[in-house]
Amino acid sequence: MKTILSFVLLLISSVAFGQNTPISKRRFKTLVSEAYQQFSLKEYDDAKKSYLEILKFVDENKVKKFSGKTEYYTSNSYINGFYTNLAKIELINKNYSEAIKYLDKKKEYPFRATCGNANARIDISMATLYSQCYIGLEKDEEALNFLIPYILDNQLGNNSEIVHLTYNLLSKNHSSENLKHQFEDSFKSLNIKKEKRNQYEYDAFSIRFLNRDIPLENWDFRDLKTQEEKEKLLREILFKSEFYTLLSK
Repeated sequence: MKTILSFVLLLISSVAFGQNTPISKRRFKTLVSEAYQQFSLKEYDDAKKSYLEILKFVDENKVKKFSGKTEYYTSNSYINGFYTNLAKIELINKNYSEAIKYLDKKKEYPFRATCGNANARIDISMATLYSQCYIGLEKDEEALNFLIPYILDNQLGNNSEIVHLTYNLLSKNHSSENLKHQFEDSFKSLNIKKEKRNQYEYDAFSIRFLNRDIPLENWDFRDLKTQEEKEKLLREILFKSEFYTLLSK
């Protein structure tokens, strides 16, 4: 099955890119297709070999980390994805330290989508992968550093897995009642600081829970003038949060 798949992909590549295409480049494009196929079929050992060969090609050919004219398969979005899948493979194989190395490496090829929802999903996925690695290494505090900032719904991406991972970790050493009181207390103080992005300065809102900041993405804060209005919105966010619901059971 694998041999047939490789042959078909190579044949498609030859037709699509022409017989005069250098073998290394043609093979590289075929490998990209093979790697994704192998990963989707859960042929993780083969997928890892393919991804490593792809990244070797990228390194040897001095592919730029960003170029508006670079071919799609050597753009940051693709290289970032290659490292993500390598990290997932190592996580599946319980090679947690190796998985972290690949997650760190992907940061060298930053990618941001034009859609806020897509970026939220990327950030949540990254935090989840890092936390799972540290949980595997039995470094719960490190895992919580990645999880806690995402336990509130940011109205853009689904954070349910992060909420449950956080709850399970914290429940090892804290009672639900104790956590509930601490979580409620964290909403009694709204932190505001100036941040700048692309020449635009704005107020960033957050709360602090277990010595970690949790950003508040609710844009409604920017329109509120009185402290009473802000406190009311904070209570609404608290009571609607999935994490608070778990603590209240």
